[in-house]
Amino acid sequence: MGDLRSLTGEEISRLESQGCHSLDWKTVRVSDPFDASRVRNSGFCGDVVIGDLSGEVKTVTGTGEPAGIYGSRLRNVHVGDGCLVKNVGSHIADYDLEAGSAVVDVGVMECAPGSLFG
Repeated sequence: MGDLRSLTGEEISRLESQGCHSLDWKTVRVSDPFDASRVRNSGFCGDVVIGDLSGEVKTVTGTGEPAGIYGSRLRNVHVGDGCLVKNVGSHIADYDLEAGSAVVDVGVMECAPGSLFG
C-alpha cells in the first residue's frame, strides 16, 4: 500500500453521490491514487484505510470481479490493495484485509482486539 492521505472534498462529494456515508470522513484514509468510482453504497466509521482498488480479484468461483467496496459497512477496517468487499450484510469490523482479499456475500465479520488467525 502506498502513501495514505485524507479524502478530498471532491472525492467525498462523489462518494456521497454514490450512496456512501461516514460518521466522520476525516477518519477515512486512502491510498494515492484513489478511484472513488470503485466505492459504492457503503458506510464507514472509525479508522478506515482503503488501498489501491485497481484491477480485478479472483473469487473462489474463479471469476474475476473489479476490486472495490460495494454495498458494505466497514468499521475500523484496513482494506489492502486490490481487494473486493461486496455485499456485507451487517458490517465488517476490526479487520486488516491483506492485498487481493475477497469478502463477498457475508452477514457479519467481526474480530475482538488482539485476535490472531490464518
